[in-house]
Formats: sequence, C-alpha cells, structure tokens
Amino acid sequence: MIKKSIDLKQKIFIKGKIFKKTNKLILFEDILFSRTIEDLQQNLSEFNEKLNKRQNMIDQLNNEITKLKQKIEKSDIRLQQFQVRRKEF
Repeated sequence: MIKKSIDLKQKIFIKGKIFKKTNKLILFEDILFSRTIEDLQQNLSEFNEKLNKRQNMIDQLNNEITKLKQKIEKSDIRLQQFQVRRKEF
C-alpha cells in the first residue's frame, strides 16, 4: 500500500513536471506567434505605404499623360488649321 502511494505520488509529480514543461512550451510558442504576427503587421504596413506611394506616382503619371495627350490633340488641330491656310494661299 505504501508502495502504491509512493508510485502514485511519483506519477503525479512526473505528470506535474510534464504539464509545466508543456505549459512553458505553449507560452513560448505564444510569444513566438505574437512576434511573428507583429512582424507581419509591420511588413504589411510597410508594403501598404509603398503601394500608396506607387499608386500616387501612377496617378501623377496618368495625369501627365492626359495633359500631354491634350497638348498633342491641340497641336494636331493647329497643324491641320495651318495646312488648310497654307493650301488657301
């Protein structure tokens, strides 16, 4: 009976140790996952910032293209007018 009591205490002690180690591992994994999440959020924030900058640049370039197209159209109209006047003379 005493042996069974000692065996039971040893089993409880061993299971307690296993539980503590498992708990520590889970806490460690939680810390790692938290850091990973923070890193990913930081990366996402940086990528979004870069994306916004590039989108702004694209918008500016598109505006510039639109202005240049308008200038070309005006130049074409002037050229046509000049050619018509030239033929008249």
